[in-house]
Amino acid sequence: MILTVGTSLALSRTMIFDRVTVGDVNRAKEVRISAAGKSVNVARVAYTLGESIVASGVVGGATGQNLRDDLDRAGIAHDFINAAAATRVCVTVVDRSAAHSTELIEETAPLSNADTDHLWTKLLELAGEANVIVGSGSLAPGVPVTFYAMLCRLSREVGAAAIIDASGEALLQCLPHRPWLVKPNRSELAATLKRSIDDDATMRTAMLELISRGAENVAVTLGSEGAILTDGRTFWRAAAPSVNVVSAIGSGDAFAAGCAVARTRGLSSPLLLQLASACGAANAMTPQAGFVSPESVGELSSRVQVIDS
Repeated sequence: MILTVGTSLALSRTMIFDRVTVGDVNRAKEVRISAAGKSVNVARVAYTLGESIVASGVVGGATGQNLRDDLDRAGIAHDFINAAAATRVCVTVVDRSAAHSTELIEETAPLSNADTDHLWTKLLELAGEANVIVGSGSLAPGVPVTFYAMLCRLSREVGAAAIIDASGEALLQCLPHRPWLVKPNRSELAATLKRSIDDDATMRTAMLELISRGAENVAVTLGSEGAILTDGRTFWRAAAPSVNVVSAIGSGDAFAAGCAVARTRGLSSPLLLQLASACGAANAMTPQAGFVSPESVGELSSRVQVIDS
């Protein structure tokens, strides 16, 4: 089972326009409402690919119930705790004519110490059934910066592989606990290590620093340039397949889901990178984050070229 964990979940409202004109009245052609947040997107993609999933985290209020209801309709298992504050609502504006999307983000409400303790108790109950635990997304205000470090330690105690999609101090804190994989994007990696990463040499040096601090594997997503993965000995690079991009929002989450699925299936590093890259590209073809199709992932996997570099 893959367990996904997040403290900054959201109810997503995706508004699709033929064309967006700034400063004018714009009428959406479609509006889609769904459960979201990075960890939920990971869960949705992994479930779509046929894996056993439990999504956990914190929800609250009527919007939190709407999030649960959406996952129920999709058949995605979940076990959240309830917080006093309502789950945030985030809006994605998709402009078909320009082939790009814009996110309007409501910040996550703070969690109390009691909320965090309750979540941790829940994770202690769930972790024993997991073979992969994915922690992703910004930590909600009030959550200790060591939260992902604790999650990595728990993963090792139960024999699960930890995948962490985070940045900054939350990422650095988890490294001594030897996560199986960490997955920042290029800008997050640069911000985490407080340096510019503008060529292949500085990229490799930065990735190897995360390895030296404790990560077993490091994957960095590069947007339209693809992704790179290392275990500290070999570097593998995947070029992003050419697709008709509708919205790239959530493609990093889909990539993380592909990594979790690959780990569950025991795939080699090159095949992991191939599957994860296909998941990210398949996500970019849809207006909603996490809504990939198995057929698209399969077709794109056959087009992803992975090379030692």
